[in-house]
Amino acid sequence: GRGESIVVAPNLTQQVGGYLPPTSLATPPPPLEICFLSRVSPKKNLDFAIEALARVRVPVRFHVYGPKEDARYAASCELSASRCPGNVEIVWHGEVPHDRVQSTLRQHHLFLFPTRGENFGHVIFESFAAGVPALISDRTPWQDLDDRRVGWVRSLDDVQGFVDVIESCAGMSGPDREAMSRAAHDYAG
Repeated sequence: GRGESIVVAPNLTQQVGGYLPPTSLATPPPPLEICFLSRVSPKKNLDFAIEALARVRVPVRFHVYGPKEDARYAASCELSASRCPGNVEIVWHGEVPHDRVQSTLRQHHLFLFPTRGENFGHVIFESFAAGVPALISDRTPWQDLDDRRVGWVRSLDDVQGFVDVIESCAGMSGPDREAMSRAAHDYAG
């Protein structure tokens, strides 16, 4: 009903009373929450994702989910991650049980998956089903994401293309983000 909005009042009076500075001044913009969910192996191209993130100039938090299938490759990815600038935080989570994939994906603004090749890409579908837009390589059957406003397809020859999408995604308004999330969810349906 209409009366529900009254709930915000106590919060508001506290701010007006001068206890809290205006949010925009008090805190930097929140980081864009990005996730990678796949095996950590050269084919899935996590090192490329980290390379792109290292060039991003906005606050991002990159969550890596998946088994470290190739230990040497994983170690080299971790080394690259440790050299990222301060605006980029990388969090390693390990494997996610299949029944938690949807709920895990849903906690992020963007699914980043610059894979070197997928016949289908089930995790891309899972991302849409969770209402999370995807930024993927052009090496999958999913080619119409830009047209459908559910994500972005970029060439692996163009790291800057990935950087540009991440930065514009960070700058998206709440309503635009919601619209894209709904479109992604509908696309999976």
